Amino acid sequence: MAAAGCGGGVDGDAKYNSYKAPGLRGALLEAAHVSCLEDRYALGPQLGLGQFGVIRSCSDLVTGEALACKSIAKGRLLSSDDVRVVKLEIEVMARLAGHPNVVDLKAVYEDRDSLHLVMELCVGGELFHRLEERGCFSEHEAAVLFQYLMEVVAHCHSKGIVHRDLKPENILLVSKSPSSSIKLADFGLATYIRPGTVRVWSMIQFYGRHT
Repeated sequence: MAAAGCGGGVDGDAKYNSYKAPGLRGALLEAAHVSCLEDRYALGPQLGLGQFGVIRSCSDLVTGEALACKSIAKGRLLSSDDVRVVKLEIEVMARLAGHPNVVDLKAVYEDRDSLHLVMELCVGGELFHRLEERGCFSEHEAAVLFQYLMEVVAHCHSKGIVHRDLKPENILLVSKSPSSSIKLADFGLATYIRPGTVRVWSMIQFYGRHT
């Protein structure tokens, strides 16, 4: 059920949509619309924990799409640097929007207590857990995953962004299929780089140099 006094639509032309609750004072983010998270999305069970908050499943009340919502408790943002990190994470995700191997940011909501990042849900879970279950991948499977990873890292660098926290926990699988593609997630430590400070090697260059 929608929260009382809240309302607003979704601008489909934006890469992601930003909203603030009605009457909210001292907002951390600049919002283009006034609305509440509950107007459009229903929160479900907890999926995981982050540095500043919790990640839950959620569903779009209009389309029925299954998504994920990262809710960041504003009370845990204890310094201006914490606020800057969260703002940068949102900015980076918006800048990388549209790449097939980056988790898609759908919308951002701010209310009195929290910031809510509504994102694409990757039902295959973390690569870390897949490794725990299987123990290892075949050489071919590992090469395919590594190619996906190098392509998305190269895309980040082409946008002037370094992730700085590449690990199996931050690499998500789109599906439960053994041949699932991946999505890079959790840009909380990402930052910008100056052009020319990072060189991305192709797999051929890498193996040619190390054989």
